[in-house]
Amino acid sequence: METHLVLESVQSALSAGRRQTDAAAVFNALSERMPRLRNVPDRWELFVELLIAAETEDLILLPARNGDGWNQHLVPARPKWVRLPPLQTPRDDFDHRAFPWNPRLSFLAEQSRLPKGVREAALSVQRFLARGEWAPIFVPIKERSYDIFEDEKRLEGLQHSTILFGANKLSLEHLRCYVVPQTPVAERFRDGKGIIVLENEATFDSFCRLSRHQAGYALVVYGRGNEIQKCAAYLRREAEKHGVDHVTYFGDVDRRGLEIPAQLSGDPTLGVSLTPYVAGYEAILQTEASAPETLPACCRWLPPQLASRAATVLAENRRRPQEAFGWEKIAAVHQLDPLLR
Repeated sequence: METHLVLESVQSALSAGRRQTDAAAVFNALSERMPRLRNVPDRWELFVELLIAAETEDLILLPARNGDGWNQHLVPARPKWVRLPPLQTPRDDFDHRAFPWNPRLSFLAEQSRLPKGVREAALSVQRFLARGEWAPIFVPIKERSYDIFEDEKRLEGLQHSTILFGANKLSLEHLRCYVVPQTPVAERFRDGKGIIVLENEATFDSFCRLSRHQAGYALVVYGRGNEIQKCAAYLRREAEKHGVDHVTYFGDVDRRGLEIPAQLSGDPTLGVSLTPYVAGYEAILQTEASAPETLPACCRWLPPQLASRAATVLAENRRRPQEAFGWEKIAAVHQLDPLLR
């Protein structure tokens, strides 16, 4: 099992007498046990997914996702350390064998032991399944992950847990979601107007879906996080080609997600203005209070009210992923049937 290889790697990377080690040392140890980890293009994404799966099975502990224990400037964000759980765990009286699981999760009652992390993840899935209104609608995995866990990356990690996923167990089909395939840099739409750049692949997929069914943007660009900062000249050429004087941008609300468009907008080779996709930012910041303090520079490219709300998120060391404004909400805003593919 891959998660047990993670545990072996943590144990191998530990210094004598210690229970915490640097995540980079774990990566090196895991690469020795899984050689493909060094060769796949998305090796860091896979590494983080495996850590999340191992933590779910109570094999390791990771820093809190919203704390300073993660290197947020890296893509993807990576934990600074990995720790072994305490030797003794508190008594847990939860009886997973007698619990009334949803039929999709009934296989859990057959487990001799159910790790607490798996149980908590399964209970979140159980609550999601009980809602039911989502049932016919397929969406990208990160959007579904946010629906279930309010964490757009958790479901990708859980796929590596053979306690939850596998034959006669849970599947992405059951959760009506899919992994977004390798994405092109951009997709063109004949009847659209303007250009929009999306930071992440799930939102790119959903805006392409929108443009297939409604005249919207002529060019939908997948920014690939920091990669879009290398494409200012490309965006300028496309803007001239389409006869527009601005490019629209929508990304995560965290420091990196705001620094990317702020820096791109100041690049003289861009040649056109960069404007925020206001409807998306309003949707993911609607519950945030305004911050009275001086705004960080990276927030100032947003309209004043949104900039103030975004500053609150940064001040509290939190983040609001763009996947919170997923396909179902996009379809509602544009008065489309969410069942459209």
